[in-house]
Amino acid sequence: LPPQFLQDAADQATVESQEAACRDLHPLQRNFCRRQQDLMPHIRMGVHGSLMHCAREFQVTRWNCSQRSDAIRFGLRRSTRETAFVQAVTSAGVTHSIAKACSLGKAIYKCLNSGTSLTSPPRPSDPHLLPPTEEAPEKVYHWSGCSDNIYDGDRLAARFMDATALGTTVRLREVNLTRRERKRRRRKKLRMLSLLHNNGAGRLTVCRCHGISGSCSLRSCWRVVPSMLEISAALRMRYDSAVKVSRRWRSRRLLHRRTHQPVHPAELVFWQRSPSYCSRNIRRGSLGTEGRECSLESSGGQSCGSLCCGRGHVSEKVVLQHKCHCRFHWCCEVRCQVCQTETVVHKCL
Repeated sequence: LPPQFLQDAADQATVESQEAACRDLHPLQRNFCRRQQDLMPHIRMGVHGSLMHCAREFQVTRWNCSQRSDAIRFGLRRSTRETAFVQAVTSAGVTHSIAKACSLGKAIYKCLNSGTSLTSPPRPSDPHLLPPTEEAPEKVYHWSGCSDNIYDGDRLAARFMDATALGTTVRLREVNLTRRERKRRRRKKLRMLSLLHNNGAGRLTVCRCHGISGSCSLRSCWRVVPSMLEISAALRMRYDSAVKVSRRWRSRRLLHRRTHQPVHPAELVFWQRSPSYCSRNIRRGSLGTEGRECSLESSGGQSCGSLCCGRGHVSEKVVLQHKCHCRFHWCCEVRCQVCQTETVVHKCL
């Protein structure tokens, strides 16, 4: 997504008109935006929610998923582990938001154009939810309706999120290309394939089989979307185990750098090293950690030793005001006193 679109969604900016909302998008996304105007608020809501969860997941690390426009603009130009997470979580957020909007009837667009209705059984391609048969009456599940319109959420999110990559053609076999130009085009192609892969990995976290036990151990189950809290937590685990890929590919499939085998669709991929995020370097998407609050008691990423990158920290006393001794007075008012608490705050130098 364009940085301005991400920034507006993060700030929940109100657009003056639908044309203004579509202006900064890729031409294919712009067409989608104009034709499916009722879906665009849900897409923005999905992007906003996913960025909020991104900031929550990384709030105690050097990279805190900052939503400042300059950090977004330059950070997403690189194919780092952090870029992979942002791509996956925003794709999952848009899928989640559209699926919910379609199932609740909030979208004017006929979400069921794909041939899947809220009461019809799933497609034959879904092996976990096929109707029982005479050959295998116990090994399959009964279909009990659909709580969320996952199929259309996945389909429409893919059309919008993947448009920037699918709408760009990179020609590598042209004659008379200089070595520098060929290298530039290969990097662009690799960036496109990484975007498509991470977008797909994000959408995969949205779809799951759900029963009373949460593991589809019952014969009757529903296809529902997990909460964004669960989705972001699952993607955080995949971020920690993200795969560095080779700069070569096979039939548009990315290859593991060490084994040269195709990467699993659910794994996040990257091919550029992340900066340390210790010092400010806007062109690499790093705002630095100067001024960030750290903890002397913690031994993890929030510790002053880790977060401040060895530069040290400064401690200062801060007086915080909060409401206390609240009482209910008839009728109908709650009156509180204002109390002051003195605490010590540690900030990185």
